[in-house]
Amino acid sequence: MNEKPPRGNGTVCKFISVKIKENATSHRIKIYNNRKVWAVSIEDVEWITVELMDNTDEIDTVAKKVNDLEQKLKEIDSNTNTTTTNIKRELEILQEELKVMHRSRQFNITPERRNVEATVQPSRICSIRDTFKLEMNLLPVNIATACTGHKLQGRSKDTLVITSWPQFKNNVVFQNWEYVVLSRVRTLSGLFLLKPLDMQKNYEPTYELTKYMKRAKKAEANLLKKRENNIAEFENYLINNNQNNT
Repeated sequence: MNEKPPRGNGTVCKFISVKIKENATSHRIKIYNNRKVWAVSIEDVEWITVELMDNTDEIDTVAKKVNDLEQKLKEIDSNTNTTTTNIKRELEILQEELKVMHRSRQFNITPERRNVEATVQPSRICSIRDTFKLEMNLLPVNIATACTGHKLQGRSKDTLVITSWPQFKNNVVFQNWEYVVLSRVRTLSGLFLLKPLDMQKNYEPTYELTKYMKRAKKAEANLLKKRENNIAEFENYLINNNQNNT
């Protein structure tokens, strides 16, 4: 996590671009799912550029200002040239600032040569399996076409497709996990459930959670009281010290 921007195992990023080597012989159009797409071998890739997925508060603030100005431009009377020009100038400055902020959160990932093992079997009905040791060039990333509820914690999504719900009964760890997942999406229109919620389930807080919250509130009250007393003692010390000095 000492790199800039900071990152580590499990860091969620979004793909920005790919840098292809000069005169890459494998860079060509191929057909995938009846569509023409550009493809390239990993051997001809110098690096890919990615950006940290989670925006900072500063980025969100600037992005909101940009959206507000863009909306204002749509609503403003086109005949008011002076006002329109000022808004466009301010919008351009904010957009450039936003680009710089996003670029500061980008970094490159280069292909690595790794030793891997692959287990194969001649056919589905064959019980024989062979394991081969291979050496491959690959990008050290996992494609996040889907992720767990744990990885979603602390994130907000415009769209969320939920494929399943926890099936563990009487499990404190996954108790009311549905709330954690459902609260990740910003609007109801962006929520899609492939499996319905269990309406027979009791979603009340667990006894363990209720007990913990009581202990936490009591500890918070004691800490705040202690803090208040310490501040009062320190203020009295400063007053007495000033009086002695005078």
